[in-house]
Amino acid sequence: MFYSVEQPVPQSGDNPGALDKLLITLLAFEQQPCWRLSDLARALKIPKGTMHRLLLKLVSYGFLYRQPATEAYCLGSRIRVLAARGWPFQFLSDFAHPYLEQLALTTGETAFLTVVEGFYCLCVGRVEGNQPLRLTMTVGEKSPLHLGASNQIMLAYLPESTQAEILRYWIPEESRRLEMQETLKSIRKNGHIYTAGQLTPGVAALGVPVLDEAHNLLAGLSLAGPADRFSIEVAYKTLPLQQQAASAIARELKRLSPQSNGQR
Repeated sequence: MFYSVEQPVPQSGDNPGALDKLLITLLAFEQQPCWRLSDLARALKIPKGTMHRLLLKLVSYGFLYRQPATEAYCLGSRIRVLAARGWPFQFLSDFAHPYLEQLALTTGETAFLTVVEGFYCLCVGRVEGNQPLRLTMTVGEKSPLHLGASNQIMLAYLPESTQAEILRYWIPEESRRLEMQETLKSIRKNGHIYTAGQLTPGVAALGVPVLDEAHNLLAGLSLAGPADRFSIEVAYKTLPLQQQAASAIARELKRLSPQSNGQR
């Protein structure tokens, strides 16, 4: 349904400072969890001696550790702790999972839960259907917020000022931005959106919003499958199921929120 926004291995650039080099080194571990010293120095174009000092500094703070057998440097426990504390959507994906499972089981297609992260749509939940052709988008992948069903349904429910900023980021032509603004108004009025081939050729999806009682956006919920199987007619037959699941997720969010339990 979506494609991931692949980031190249970061380069050191011209005369980076010590902090820049340290952060560039750490960011390289987005590409793979372990690096050998020589390979990483070559990839980042940083002298081997400097790279060794940077790696030792990251090891000293627990961001990396060194495997004795292979002499490779790998992501350490401190990274995992920070990731767990900095992933605000984990609780959402955890208790939404049963609803995604039910959607996938009932329809046979793949169910996705997405949220807004900056200018992107971020996948935080996925359950595969039982149909022969499955989709490859994984939890944690991002895609442009103006393309695709889960993406556009969320964009449609954001404040107009936020919409405008996001559209300026992705669409340089003013005429196309105005067209998209009209499309978003229509999506919000209808409460759902069907797209085909916008992000992945041959893949179609139907998306609905997950909204709180004040009609504020919480997440996007969608089903996706091959366009020749998940036609618009077939997709719309699943719309009531998706809307019921979205409402159930919103109710669960309210029930589990601190305010609903009298906590302040």
